[in-house]
Amino acid sequence: MTVEITTKDDSSALPVWLVEKGGLDQLNLDKAIIGWTNAHGFEGASGALLTVPDRNGGLCGALLGLGGNEDALILGKLATGLPSGVWKLANPPANPNLAAL
Repeated sequence: MTVEITTKDDSSALPVWLVEKGGLDQLNLDKAIIGWTNAHGFEGASGALLTVPDRNGGLCGALLGLGGNEDALILGKLATGLPSGVWKLANPPANPNLAAL
């Protein structure tokens, strides 16, 4: 099982949205995704990871909580917290060079 985070334009890669605490409204997510996050109490707490299902029972993405300020190293949680597959960051981290570590 491997998790690959790609920067390539790969249409099969699932998005990972980086969410600051209380920042879901800033991402313009689909209403169904907002409903899912609310049902699971996801508020963007640091290190919180939530996978999001699609309408067919598969996955359509994931959200990673950054807390009150972005700690680029928190992105390391994706390697162990996401199901195997190809993923891409839906919104750029504040420090992409540090996040690449």
